[in-house]
Amino acid sequence: MRILLVEDNPGDIRLLQEYLLKDCSTAGGFQIVHADRLEKGLTLVAEAGFDAILLDLSLPDSHGMDTLVRMRSAAKGIPIVVLTSIEDDALGMQLIQAGAQDYLVKGQVTGHLLMRSLRYAAERNRTEAALRDSEERYRTLVEGARDVIFTLSKEGVITSLNPAFERITQWTSDAWIGRPFGGLIHPEDLPLAIDIFRHIVETGEALTCVLRIRSQDRGYVVGEFVGVPHIQSGRPCGVLGIARDITERKRVEEALERLRHRYVLLLTSAHDGIYGIDMQGHAIFVNPAAARMLGSSSEELVGRYMHDIVHHTKQDGGAYSVEECPIHRTIRDGTVQYLTDDVFWRKDGTSFPVEYSSTPIIERGEMVGAVVMFRDISERQRTERALRESEARLRAILDNSPNLVFLKDTQGRYLDVNRQFERTFHISREAIAGKTDEEVFPSEHAAAFRANDLMVLRAGIPLQFEEVALQDDGPHTSIVFKFPLHNGNGKIYAICGITADITERKRADEERRKLLNDRLLLLESTSDGIYGLDLNGRCTFINTAAAKMLGYQPEEVVGKNMHDLIHHHRADGTPYPMNECQIFQAFRSGQASHLDGEVFWRKDLSCFPVDYSSSAIVEEGVIKGAVVSFTDISQHKQAEEAIRQAEERYRSIFENAVEGIFRTTIDGRYLVVNPALARLYGYESPEEMISAVTDIAKQVYVEPRRREEFLCRMHEEEMVIGFESQARRKDGGVIWVSENVRVVRDRNGAIVGYEGTVENISQRKEAEEQLQQSLDRLRTLSGRLEVVREEERARIARELHDELGVGLTCLKIDLSQANTIVSEVEGVRLRRKLSEKIRTMIEQVEGTITDVQRIVSELRPGVLDDLGLVAAIEWQSQEFQRLTGIPCTCTATAEDIEVEPERATAVFRICQEALTNVARHAHATAVRVSLQEQGGFLLLSVSDNGKGIPDQRISDPRSFGLLGMRERAALLGGEVTITVSPEKGTTITMRLPVRASAA
Repeated sequence: MRILLVEDNPGDIRLLQEYLLKDCSTAGGFQIVHADRLEKGLTLVAEAGFDAILLDLSLPDSHGMDTLVRMRSAAKGIPIVVLTSIEDDALGMQLIQAGAQDYLVKGQVTGHLLMRSLRYAAERNRTEAALRDSEERYRTLVEGARDVIFTLSKEGVITSLNPAFERITQWTSDAWIGRPFGGLIHPEDLPLAIDIFRHIVETGEALTCVLRIRSQDRGYVVGEFVGVPHIQSGRPCGVLGIARDITERKRVEEALERLRHRYVLLLTSAHDGIYGIDMQGHAIFVNPAAARMLGSSSEELVGRYMHDIVHHTKQDGGAYSVEECPIHRTIRDGTVQYLTDDVFWRKDGTSFPVEYSSTPIIERGEMVGAVVMFRDISERQRTERALRESEARLRAILDNSPNLVFLKDTQGRYLDVNRQFERTFHISREAIAGKTDEEVFPSEHAAAFRANDLMVLRAGIPLQFEEVALQDDGPHTSIVFKFPLHNGNGKIYAICGITADITERKRADEERRKLLNDRLLLLESTSDGIYGLDLNGRCTFINTAAAKMLGYQPEEVVGKNMHDLIHHHRADGTPYPMNECQIFQAFRSGQASHLDGEVFWRKDLSCFPVDYSSSAIVEEGVIKGAVVSFTDISQHKQAEEAIRQAEERYRSIFENAVEGIFRTTIDGRYLVVNPALARLYGYESPEEMISAVTDIAKQVYVEPRRREEFLCRMHEEEMVIGFESQARRKDGGVIWVSENVRVVRDRNGAIVGYEGTVENISQRKEAEEQLQQSLDRLRTLSGRLEVVREEERARIARELHDELGVGLTCLKIDLSQANTIVSEVEGVRLRRKLSEKIRTMIEQVEGTITDVQRIVSELRPGVLDDLGLVAAIEWQSQEFQRLTGIPCTCTATAEDIEVEPERATAVFRICQEALTNVARHAHATAVRVSLQEQGGFLLLSVSDNGKGIPDQRISDPRSFGLLGMRERAALLGGEVTITVSPEKGTTITMRLPVRASAA
């Protein structure tokens, strides 16, 4: 198309030429002739033919509507598209009425919109000229036209159709002539078609629109319609129209629009800086990210010589010549250049490290410039330095850990081990790297290690195993905690293992198992019948003597209701209800019961008199069941003999027991001591110990107060299990012991002394101390993980804000501009529908922006970093009240409290978790938050008037929120306390040192 551009603004001229000349080499491209004055434009119109005119109303020699009137007079039918800087629908209507084919608002013009407007203007102009031809020429055109030409009556009935109708729609003309045109229109487009038809009939004006028309294959064809009044004999008799099939063109236009939109969205929302330069090095475009990083705006940079602006100086301060510049090397020889360590310079004279690539821009086989993509790597360099420091700290922790730590890949090859691993197995980390367990350990051990590794890989979660490895002094058993390591994509790339040697503990467990076997042997060796009951009266165990006396095999009795089995009738034959049974008194009162003169029933339904006792089984203060012992008193002599034999066996056990056994007076003098106890305290014999130790509190107990605590508990509970204390041996050495002691009473019930057992637990204590040290180290590592997690949250928040937030904002701006363009669409109903749809999309984008801002705040509230801890706590309180509707008051002793970032984050997260718990569980109507500094401590208090936290929830290890608050505080030397009142709600108080201790 040959276009006359009448414009005096150089920037607008260049932009319009760039839009139009992109298509100058293709069929249907544009040829532009420029005039900067109206008089010059009028002269050019008279001298050469043009397809369309682009006319600016504000020219040096003419202004306003008069410019259009004069140009239209000289154009002699050439379509005119007006350029105006004013967005005003009323002005646009005046321009159309004055003869303009279309008008475009500067600043909103796109290349696609401009080309479409010019082509549509020229097309409309040609169509209107064709409609003015003679009837004979019209008929010739109609019959041979590729477009559909039709006529409609005033009532909307189709009166004629040309052959193109059959070719395009596959319908026959006879099938539709004489029928209303509405049957051919897509239901959604029908209201617009009716409005246009009525407008043409009523006003006599020609109108253009795009409608979808039914085809015979039940699909739809997109047509561009031009309708004019059909005049016969000088009077309007309906509508004459032409419709062009633009289905393929619409598809291509929509595809091009989507491509353009994606390109613009990609360019504007990209986090990396992107700019393009021409062959002379001048910027032809600069995306927002690049402008922001360079400290300028895109408008400031476009057209500027970019080398002198951003790449003029090297990192060492020396001049950076164009000949050395890799970016300009791309322009010279067309090669792609990539640098990972260079600097760009900002507008304010500062520099920043970048990695960048420059790629040639090729159009029609020729290089026309280059595109440069760069990234600010300042944060990455800081992160890499921090990572190196973190790795050094982690290496120091691992190498000083007493536990073995190792790292393997998913194939079982060692990646790293700590120093303790090297010392234990006499192999360096360099030597073991790349090797498998099969190459380092015996095959049976290696196979077990690999099987456990595979279980962790399949489960994808931390697992704990017991593994055996051969060391210098023989096999060692360890608890190995193995857990998977995930890469950035969430895939497992390695397994880490931490081992704790439990060889000594296993030996101690074996000794305890042997002792248990000895006790079971004692149970089986007695002639008394003994069985245990659960709370439902079912048998939990029965010794052989009891089963034999009752005429059963033990397996026949276990799990059965013992009352129904052996105690269902009294001696006189009357039924014995279970709720009256004396055996079950232990369940109801917790007291032991003893009866004689009752009977038990055998399997053969015979009975025998018994002397029995039942005692409650109490664990941690809770009755778990009962143990019943009985004697067949029909064979009293045999029972006495059995008792004597049992006493002898007990004496044998007493003399040979591994645990120390004793009996004392009430004032602490030993009466009976077995050899094991004497050896435990370093004495040659029990007699020596009894004579030497006359006061246990002074001679044995290292801490006399522990003896007082022991006696107090004995008087309160009458039995103390597992009482641990330090004891002094004869040679002055100190050991840890565990005592199981009960009160001894005389026949009158008076306390006369104590008896019990003593176990040496020094090795276990040492193991527990080592375990506590490991837990302390793990807690330190956990604290580091919290810091890393907060840093990651901050990074994600920045990326959401900088990338997704910017992208959504650009999308909102584009939608707002689209809403302006919609005002140009003809047809009130279509314009209203498009405006409503765009409004809904803008609301959705605004809602999404709000959600992004909320997520950014939840990940890492900017107020914490920007305004400090007090402002962050006040903001969190206001957010809580806004989101939940629960009134929340916040008080602080100062406008700001200086505190380390790590501690500020911990206080903020504890407050956040406390308020979350209130919202989820408290059913409160008011909340109070208090933050103050007292004596070098931060005191945070969150109180509500809700229903309170149940006691079991406070101590429940699955209450992860409460546990997390305690752990955060403990990591920094603080504590969290929870006070609950059913009437006043819950108060969570945190006490934390303002600064880390010097230690």
